[in-house]
Amino acid sequence: MDEKADSIADGTAARRWDAFLSYSSRDATIAGRVQRFLERYRLPDGRRLRIYRDETDISGGELPEQLRAALAASSSLLVCCSEAAVKSAWVSREIEAFRELAPGQPVLPVILADDPPENLPAPLCDIELRWADLRSGWRLGRPRRKTRVELIRAVAAAAEVDFRELLPLDRQRRRRHRLLVSVAIAAVLMAVAWWPLGAAGRRNRRAFRKNVEFGSNAWCPNRGRARVLRPP
Repeated sequence: MDEKADSIADGTAARRWDAFLSYSSRDATIAGRVQRFLERYRLPDGRRLRIYRDETDISGGELPEQLRAALAASSSLLVCCSEAAVKSAWVSREIEAFRELAPGQPVLPVILADDPPENLPAPLCDIELRWADLRSGWRLGRPRRKTRVELIRAVAAAAEVDFRELLPLDRQRRRRHRLLVSVAIAAVLMAVAWWPLGAAGRRNRRAFRKNVEFGSNAWCPNRGRARVLRPP
């Protein structure tokens, strides 16, 4: 057995990934949303999470060496839990392999649908775990408020930071973002409101210059008809 295989077998592979995302292929759409949120989220130290999500659809057999290597190189395991995940032998194999290859590393169930413990894969039923509940779902492609809170819990688990410290920081960031959006909208509305007034002023100035240039009587919108004196 070569050095790489030895490191995988004894669980000492370098931690290349912050989290391995395990899911049933029937939950691929929601799993993709979870992955995008985790990878785009900027942590307080400025870094972003590295998430491994395998997109191959394998129905049976042993875990490929590539997946075992990814599990061994992951700091945590996020398991998307649903009725489909319970029926997926592949999800159970990934959980068991992670326990073998990365003993002591955190495992976080991510509840997508149905009620626990009926939606927990068998390897998770024998231990007590805190989970992230995403059943509130998304609205217009964005996580609802409660869903976002639970996604922050998943971020904290993957980043190995305290959720109680990360959540207030996220709320402060969201307030600043809403303030900036409000200021930008107000600036746009002011620009739109002043545009007609500015355009009318420019038309008046052009008319005034034209009348002065040709020395004719003209109608001034603000002062009525005025006579322009010609030089002697």
